[in-house]
Amino acid sequence: MSDKLRVLVVDDSKVVRKAFSRILGETYDLLEAEDGEGAWELLNQHADICAVFTDLNMPHLDGRGLVQRIRASEDQDIASLPIILVTAADESTDTTKDALTAGATDYVIKPFDSVFLQSKARAYVVPRDKSAADGKLATLDPVTRLANRTFFIERGEQEVSAANRHKAPLALLLTTIDNFEELKRQTNERLLNGIIRKLGTYMSSEVRLEDTVARIEKNRFAMLLSEAGLAQATEMVERLRLKVQQKVIRHKDKIFKVTISTGISSLPPDVSRTFDMLMLEADRHLKQAIEKGGDCTVPAPNREGKSDKALLTTSLDEADAMLSRRDEKMSPEQAAVTVRHMLPLLEHCDKLLNLNLTEQIKALRSRFGRAN
Repeated sequence: MSDKLRVLVVDDSKVVRKAFSRILGETYDLLEAEDGEGAWELLNQHADICAVFTDLNMPHLDGRGLVQRIRASEDQDIASLPIILVTAADESTDTTKDALTAGATDYVIKPFDSVFLQSKARAYVVPRDKSAADGKLATLDPVTRLANRTFFIERGEQEVSAANRHKAPLALLLTTIDNFEELKRQTNERLLNGIIRKLGTYMSSEVRLEDTVARIEKNRFAMLLSEAGLAQATEMVERLRLKVQQKVIRHKDKIFKVTISTGISSLPPDVSRTFDMLMLEADRHLKQAIEKGGDCTVPAPNREGKSDKALLTTSLDEADAMLSRRDEKMSPEQAAVTVRHMLPLLEHCDKLLNLNLTEQIKALRSRFGRAN
């Protein structure tokens, strides 16, 4: 008998099943079914199946029907199995959301990236005697049922790697509830968790199916927006901010207004950056938003709803990339932001090399050293 963990792949396309075999076959023992009815038979024949990858559109019993049947099973080992939908990019978003609502654990879009599919398998394929206890808990936040920090970091590294490889834009957002500690003192754990869940719901409603929303700390949410630039990210989070702002919380004889602050970092299509760089920049922008008094976003959308282009230049690598392009000039605003980022490095070099630039650096810091 094979020592590999067993995975059930359900798809009426032989090409897709072969793709699964090529990508996952060396690591897992794959069972295949052409439709939901065949999959159901295999689930009742093999007690060692650890996870199910299923297509949405199939004859006889489709993916949504299979999800419902699995979740309704009287066999708790079957009912608790991780189910990952395999959906085409052009398939109905509503259909996929219906399947997720019916109980699917997650989804992948085909044609899928092999590294991304492998990461999904690592996240969900666990020994069956452990899956019911901690399979989903390994990747889901228990309060919001959003992705947790572990999953977000793994997903983020994969998304950033793919965006760098394909020269595609990507946005990363970090969001917190303003005055959280004060809210915590004036309410109770149940009400606080309700507010946290509601914010998670609002976030999920604003993003697309291919985006990722996670709760990574008690009062910190994170979002990854695929194929999204800085302007698109700020427009989305502005809608979210206004939606939260309108929410009124009543507890006993008190009324609370909840607001959020968000920091955004972006990966322009012509600049290579790491996931850690994006996280650090988003964290820095979030701190700036909080220092401004909260209920705001950094970078902020301008009156036309687009983000401040000056903040697109946020590292020396990006500035160098802009200078090297013949078809684009750096604006004065972008140059100012670049100087602001150069100051710590310039100060360090001044100390190491005795350049006697103290007064010049002081003047630069006076002019550029603080974020607007």
